[in-house]
Parts: sequence; structure tokens; C-alpha cells
Amino acid sequence: MHKRFSPFLTGFLSCFLSFFLALSATTGIAHATSEMTSGNSPENHAPDSLSMEKDLQNLSWPQFKSVVEAIPKLKADIEAYGAFGWQFVQSNYTRYAWKKKIDRLDENQKKLLGELIANAHKKIPAMSGSGD
Repeated sequence: MHKRFSPFLTGFLSCFLSFFLALSATTGIAHATSEMTSGNSPENHAPDSLSMEKDLQNLSWPQFKSVVEAIPKLKADIEAYGAFGWQFVQSNYTRYAWKKKIDRLDENQKKLLGELIANAHKKIPAMSGSGD
């Protein structure tokens, strides 16, 4: 014999599922709408971390080091490893995934990082090589 769920339970589950789907769709739409309306103004939000990561990776070593040293949290993450930290970063900064570290910065630090990167690009053209 095949057991069947009671009509009450079936109705309750379908109602709950419908409510959950409607709620998640509404939340997703509201989130997307708020990003579209408020995310386009550069003075309100810092640049996105993926573009900042690419910009950081494209700096020369002296530019990169001066930018990172100006952001206390990034500098502390590197200096936690002592001299080896800076050696590792110098060897790998153009390939290292900085996005997670940038995501951990607060909005003011992200904004400052974006400004420092932009200023570094304006002052000295990026050079290839890894001089110190």
C-alpha cells in the first residue's frame, strides 16, 4: 500500500513553498534594484574590489608598495609575516588574488585605496620589472 500525505499537510507544504519562493524572488529583485539605483554613483561607493585588484596588479613594484603601505590593514597583513611577507608579495603581487583582502576593508579604506591607485597611475607610468 502506498501512503499519501494528508490534504492539510500537502496544502500547507505547497503554501509554504510558494511563500518562500515569492519571498526570495522579491528580496532578489529589491536587492538588484537598490544596486542599480544607488550603485552607479561613484561618490557614494568605492570602486569594486575586482577592478581594484586588477589595477593593483598592474602597478610597478614601487607604486604597489607605496599604495599598500598607505592602507594600514593591508600593510599589517603583509608585515605579519616579517621580511618574508614583503619578499613574497614582491615576487607574487601581480598574480596574487587581492580581492578577498580588499573586500575586508571598510568603505572609507576602499575609497582611499581606489584614490591611491588612481594617483599612482597618474604620477608614474607602470613599469615592468621588479626593482625596489
